[in-house]
Amino acid sequence: MGKEDFTKIPHGVSGVQDRMNIIWERGVVGGKMDENRFVAVTSSNAAKIHNLYPRKGRIIPGADADVVVWDPEATKTISASTQVQGGDINLYENMRCHGVPLVTISRGRVVYENGVFMCAEGTGKFCPLRSFPDSVYKKLVQREKVGGCRGVGQGCAAAWGRAVPRRSQIDDHVPKRASARILAPPGGRSSGIW
Repeated sequence: MGKEDFTKIPHGVSGVQDRMNIIWERGVVGGKMDENRFVAVTSSNAAKIHNLYPRKGRIIPGADADVVVWDPEATKTISASTQVQGGDINLYENMRCHGVPLVTISRGRVVYENGVFMCAEGTGKFCPLRSFPDSVYKKLVQREKVGGCRGVGQGCAAAWGRAVPRRSQIDDHVPKRASARILAPPGGRSSGIW
């Protein structure tokens, strides 16, 4: 699609609704992360990067109460024909994944259960975001403070000691030549007959 005419290339990539399934399959089932890291990657760290933490990404009083109940044993085959987000293609077409969401709760209300969406259009809420999240930029500022470039004092060569050895060396009697012609390679010649 779009090979001959670039205007036919689809805009963006569908598959947002399948990202948690993919991360679970490739990360947890694949042995690259444990369940706690999965929660951090898909919830806590994402909220911190977008400057929404602790309102999102944490279960505490006063937070938005966004929760996903996850079934790690259930399986799902991803297909463009069953995706809710629309689109003709899916990047993960026919990929079989372990782990599916059973229930999704948004701001304390059940919005998805057993494959059925129960939210009406327009029930979402705009979350204004502050620029420069602390979880990212405080680390950068700290790194700049600690790892700033500093000049290295060269000092005087005489202050560091003598450059000439105090006693005679073992090879002082060997005559020094600017170059030496090698007549045989290391290990001897391989062309000779012995």
